[in-house]
Amino acid sequence: MKIKTYTAPTMSQVMTLIRDELGDEAVIISSFEDEGEVRVTAALDDQPYEEVANPGETLQLEIAKALEYQGIGNDLSSKLIASLSHEKTSSETLLAKALEKHFIFSGKPQFEARSLPLLLIGPPGVGKTLTIAKLALLAGFESVPVHVITTDVHKAGALEQMTSFAKALAMTLATANTTSELIKEVERAPRGSFLLIDTPGCNPFCEQNLRELTETILAIRVAPTLVIPGGADLEEQADLVEVFSAIGATKVIITRADLVRRLGGTLSALHEKKMKLMGLSTSPLVADGLMILNPQALANLILTHGRASQEKMKVATQAAGGMK
Repeated sequence: MKIKTYTAPTMSQVMTLIRDELGDEAVIISSFEDEGEVRVTAALDDQPYEEVANPGETLQLEIAKALEYQGIGNDLSSKLIASLSHEKTSSETLLAKALEKHFIFSGKPQFEARSLPLLLIGPPGVGKTLTIAKLALLAGFESVPVHVITTDVHKAGALEQMTSFAKALAMTLATANTTSELIKEVERAPRGSFLLIDTPGCNPFCEQNLRELTETILAIRVAPTLVIPGGADLEEQADLVEVFSAIGATKVIITRADLVRRLGGTLSALHEKKMKLMGLSTSPLVADGLMILNPQALANLILTHGRASQEKMKVATQAAGGMK
């Protein structure tokens, strides 16, 4: 098995290079066109059927197919494939090493009182309140008390939901209607507690929403963390990430990963903006927790998430077909 990335000024020139080296049996895995450059990754199974394929090359093809299925952007896909080694190991390990070269992983939050408060921001309905609860659960595993301040006090049911989480997870809770109230609540936070701040959903294309959120971020020393749903296409996610990163978000938590089959658009957008990957939510249940992302976890997700989702879709389709 041969896998190689070719670059030339035009697509026709790239295809000529591929045909000259790999022949007409080559399979195009991914392609990317930028101003003045075309990059194409191609593969060829050049071994007779009776011979045993090189394990490293077989794993590379498996990874390339997984990246394609996930909808990883051509630019990122080509970079990841070019970074794969030929060592004899698992596909998860190979991909993890490539991901480590191209993504930044923030790791688990430092649940300490002296750490900057974690302020969650993002569009409406992405699960920020649920994510607060899941972060509080992680802190609880380390016996760290959590204090939550919510500024999302106007949406119907939002405060009730947070109050319910606070009681279940033994968190202390305060509310703030204005930026000045938020400043006071931060100062009044219980000593020794890790501080989490929930915010209302922000329409990234509404100037008033952005102005209010920016005012909140600038009013106190916080670590703005973007909560973003998985699944949208690259262009939409890139627009969203660009807006929130411009007002201070550097880390990201991906939600609703259980509701989509492909995370390629989201991952590609986060890679473009060099966002630090923190965590991923695959369940609407607090008890299921938050997956802390690292290269190995993300590699496993990319390689298995699509297959599992396909099986679920198959089962669901069969079940629907059996309904009268």
